[in-house]
Amino acid sequence: MQISLTTKLLRFCFIKTLLISAIAGWALEPSLNAGESREEPSIAQSGSRGTVTCRFKWAPDTVPQQSTCIAEHLTPTFYRQIASCRGVNSCVLNVPSLVPIRLWSPDSRNQATFAAALPPTYTFQVFPRAAKATKGPWISAATQKAVVVRWETDAKASSWLRVVNDQFSPPHTAQWIEGKSSCPGGAAQPCIHTAILTGLDAGRRYRFVLGDVVPTVTTGQHPGGGFVTEPVVIGGTEYSFSVVGDVQGQGDKVWKDVADYSADLQMNTGRPGGPILHTGDLTASLANWKDFFSLGAWMLSSHPFYPAMGNNDNQDLFLRYFGPTGRIDPTGYDLEWKPYYSVNYGNTHFIVLDTNSLTSCTNAQATWLRNDLKGSGATTAENIVIVTHWGPRGYGVYGDNTTLKSCLESLFRDSSGKPTDFFRKLRMVFSGHQHYYERISQSHTVGTDTRKVHYVTVGTAAADPRCPGSGLGLEASSASVCKNPGDPSSDGTYDYQGVVVDVRGRVFELRAYNFAYDAAGKRVPKGPSGTWYSVLDCFAMNDKGEAVPPQNACKP
Repeated sequence: MQISLTTKLLRFCFIKTLLISAIAGWALEPSLNAGESREEPSIAQSGSRGTVTCRFKWAPDTVPQQSTCIAEHLTPTFYRQIASCRGVNSCVLNVPSLVPIRLWSPDSRNQATFAAALPPTYTFQVFPRAAKATKGPWISAATQKAVVVRWETDAKASSWLRVVNDQFSPPHTAQWIEGKSSCPGGAAQPCIHTAILTGLDAGRRYRFVLGDVVPTVTTGQHPGGGFVTEPVVIGGTEYSFSVVGDVQGQGDKVWKDVADYSADLQMNTGRPGGPILHTGDLTASLANWKDFFSLGAWMLSSHPFYPAMGNNDNQDLFLRYFGPTGRIDPTGYDLEWKPYYSVNYGNTHFIVLDTNSLTSCTNAQATWLRNDLKGSGATTAENIVIVTHWGPRGYGVYGDNTTLKSCLESLFRDSSGKPTDFFRKLRMVFSGHQHYYERISQSHTVGTDTRKVHYVTVGTAAADPRCPGSGLGLEASSASVCKNPGDPSSDGTYDYQGVVVDVRGRVFELRAYNFAYDAAGKRVPKGPSGTWYSVLDCFAMNDKGEAVPPQNACKP
């Protein structure tokens, strides 16, 4: 039985509301003034109650500021925040009669669990407040056992991340991890912090909150987020990834919506936590990085994010924030960062290329690519996906990237003319740059082996949209909705796009979505049943690139 898109959207909104409420109750402090206390409204307990005074111990050379104390109730099946308070030197928790209770503070590395009776006073050694968070946090890598979380502060600080598992089963482990700090401009300049979380469980949800990053808290919030580690993929185990591109610091509301929707789609289909890849032009040169991070916060703090570098991205800042994306080994974190790399997720090997520096098939990047395809990441994967900015195929303003096309096709056959492993595994090539959506299929034959590769231009996530052309092998495009201002028969709307792909073994199922806005950045009910989005393309294929029936309800 197929479920209508409207029903799925209502279900999605309900699930999202529950998830956001759960995260807000854990990772964000309540909006309290100094000296105030709060019992969480979801807890209704009769019987005796008690109080705990949380004391905040400051170093002699620091200026005391407001801090937070939180009480969580732990049971064999769940945990829940039950009370919180804020104060400068102390605050009082009004605690229901629930045990065991864990006390902790986002401002302190201390935490304690009390199984029977609570103490009248508990002291927290709080962080010296030296900096505030200016960007992030964002997930820069995720495997089955480890995750890399990064964030930026406006000056050097001892910044810590507290992480806890979130699947409601004992022992509710929680730990503080100090972020390794990198301050290339000096201690008084913005610093990047990198926390490498190891020893995690595959396919498990975790949440985290940062400490010592907000010097004056008025809204009562510490930055936080949540992630799901890479699942163990066996046989037809299903997972998803999303692809977006071209923000360029434009369309503030659009980028937030497209980023949020890209993350929400994976949650709504029951395969949360998969990677989100970006085809480049995250910003416009030196500008707009703050907006990119703040507007994309939900996506960046909940999914591993793997971007390509576009022609409008500043390389130094791109590498500062995202290089080397995917490295889990804590050693060598500042050595020889490159804007091209590869990562494995599920049974897929993702190769992210830099078309700005791929000027020939014999230069350093091309040599790296050939070596990468010989490595265990590519040879053990069942699928290979290429992500880049200017793609090898396109009918529009920029056309084909002939250098990239030549380089990729030269890797289809070995020295004896036989099909390579790369040729057999390459499923899709994703790109941006053109600012429209297109999917072009092209048959390639090596020896007696013939298969199709699908070249997908993912559209624009905020940059000014354009209209695609047409040509041989064009399977789908945004031409059906492309009536942007300045184009013939304009309907006054702007159209933006994003892609989500479900993977089941060697079967790929792609859905491309269109998002409609007016000139003021307001959503336009242009889709079916008055929705602001519509499905542009729904396509499933086998490992030969041939169409197979989709398993998901892609059409309204």
